[in-house]
Amino acid sequence: MINRGQLSVRYMKALAIANGDIAGAISFSESQGHGWRDVCEAFRAQLAAVGAEGTTDWQMPQPAALDFSEFLRPMTIIGRLVGLRRVPFRTRTIAATAGSSAYWSGEKSPRPISHMTFAGSTLEQLSVIAMLVATAELLRSSAPSAETLLSRDLANAAVQAMDAAFLDNANSGVPGVMPASITNGVTAIHSSGLTLAAIDADLALEAQALDAAGSNLQFATFVMRPRTALYLSQLRGSGGALAFPQMGVKGGVAAGLPVIVSNASPSSVGSPQEGGEITLLDPSQ
Repeated sequence: MINRGQLSVRYMKALAIANGDIAGAISFSESQGHGWRDVCEAFRAQLAAVGAEGTTDWQMPQPAALDFSEFLRPMTIIGRLVGLRRVPFRTRTIAATAGSSAYWSGEKSPRPISHMTFAGSTLEQLSVIAMLVATAELLRSSAPSAETLLSRDLANAAVQAMDAAFLDNANSGVPGVMPASITNGVTAIHSSGLTLAAIDADLALEAQALDAAGSNLQFATFVMRPRTALYLSQLRGSGGALAFPQMGVKGGVAAGLPVIVSNASPSSVGSPQEGGEITLLDPSQ
């Protein structure tokens, strides 16, 4: 049994040592013993003959094709959100931008009619690419720490790129390359101070803005930098009790809403106390 992310790293190691030759990668994988059996099977699947098939004949992707994405997803902001609305890639979807309304009406009075407003959109399938240069000694190393080093380094680079694009207010997107951030074009609420009263007031303003945009706040989630979360966890009220007792550097709960921390959360300030931006979003919307 190998850990999540290990299969894809071994796949890349074998392919790099064989200089891209699949047959050579299979030979190397076989020489590594029983623990590399899944890697061998992943390579052999690529060499299988391709014949005519219908949509009902399609097979599930090989483990190596999903291993790294499954390893990476829980590290991203999107992967940690609860209540996220999932839609398929490159499929035209319709969303209601305004719902119907109900009215009180007296007997024999006209019945008002309302209608829904719809908008269509398509989620394109785009790529995040991380490349690294490794020595032959590192690639040939059988130490588990070597594989962990490679997988963690690639994952951290990809997570940083994905999370930064997701939250950066200045990211308006590049068609066919990178999607715009969810905060692009949104008017920021500027901090009114670092005191507990000021922070409470600012968080309330964010909640009011999200509510005014149509969210019921059921799945609303704050996203902030770890140092911001740490600062909130240390705030105390006038009686000396912690103002946010469920907060920590790994996140928690603030103002009754869950908090996700990410180093990719935008920050243009230098003071550890100031921290950076606090984003409130509704995954279900």
